[in-house]
This record gives sequence, structure tokens and C-alpha cells, in this order.
Amino acid sequence: MSHEDLSRGTITWYNRTAGMQGYVQDFLYGHSTTAVFEAFAGSVKIDSETRTANNESDLGYFRHFDFTIGDTDLVGGIDRVKITVCHDYGTSQQVLL
Repeated sequence: MSHEDLSRGTITWYNRTAGMQGYVQDFLYGHSTTAVFEAFAGSVKIDSETRTANNESDLGYFRHFDFTIGDTDLVGGIDRVKITVCHDYGTSQQVLL
């Protein structure tokens, strides 16, 4: 694992959703780096998004993100966002960072 394979950013809490702004970067040869964003209301997952960087593909080693997660129609809105960063997301070689 490289200390340069990471995701950084900010969370802005809105009334029922949250804004995710930042980036994912990947420098490790032979792998991709993915940030997985999951929004919850209590223990119920409401929404999820992924952003992947890959220095060996057209995705590029640096990928910016700026999106809103959650459900604007959900009474009470989301109360937690879980962010997981891993190599090779969705494959049998997936590794959490």
C-alpha cells in the first residue's frame, strides 16, 4: 500500500443530505483506488456512490468529486456518512486502506 493512494475532502451537511467534495488519487501500479460513500439514516443505508482513480487507465491518477448524497424526500434526512477507501473495489483482490 502506498501512502499516496488516498481520498481527501470535506463533508457539508445539508437539511436532509450531505455534499461530498474532494478527490481520490492512485499511484500504485497494477491497482485502482476507490472511495465508497454510503449515507445512512440510523442503521438503514439510504444512498451510495463510488469514485475511482486509476493511474493506468483513462480515469487518471487523480479524480475530483463534488456531489450530494442522501434523499431530499426523506423525513429527518441522513445522519451518518461512511467513507471507505480501498484498492481494486468490487474484485476478489479488494483491499481496504
